[in-house]
Amino acid sequence: DLIAGEMGGPSVFKTGTDKTPPGENTLAFDYLPEKLPQRDEAVQQLTRVDFLVLEDFGMKKLGSNAAEDLLEVFVRRHETASTLITTNRPTQDWGLFLGDVPAATAILDRFLAHATIVRPSVVFGAEDDFLNRFGALARIAPVLPVFGRRDGTRFQPVYVADVAEALFRVLMAPAAAKPLYELGGPEVLSLR
Repeated sequence: DLIAGEMGGPSVFKTGTDKTPPGENTLAFDYLPEKLPQRDEAVQQLTRVDFLVLEDFGMKKLGSNAAEDLLEVFVRRHETASTLITTNRPTQDWGLFLGDVPAATAILDRFLAHATIVRPSVVFGAEDDFLNRFGALARIAPVLPVFGRRDGTRFQPVYVADVAEALFRVLMAPAAAKPLYELGGPEVLSLR
């Protein structure tokens, strides 16, 4: 929300979890009013901010008007303002959780035209849910189930502060920078 405060208006569009209700500088399609005048006003606010963040995009299905509203936001913002999306969902699933495949396709056409994709490996930190969960299970369980390929699923955990620094560098890079960044830590681990 620091960026939102500096921009002077809402910049975060929460779509994923109910953990964080909208704050002073946050709007959410989950919370947008169903009545058209207020909804149109909220869509206008999302259109006008300099930097829009769609956090946890696709974590749950959105309302019946969400695809149409989001398409309007993307059409108006296309090539005029910055948008950051965090998601665990592949783009081919967007039509499903938006409930409108043509709108999702149009949104992706506009968004991916000049997008930079940052794809980190497993992100770890003081409160991560992946490595800490394995550590907790290892302390209490005599045996740990291991899923993945027979030859051992490999991953390169990357520290959350390193991901934040990489994101900052990508945001500060010229527009001609690489369209895809795969982030991994220095050590390759296996579940074997």
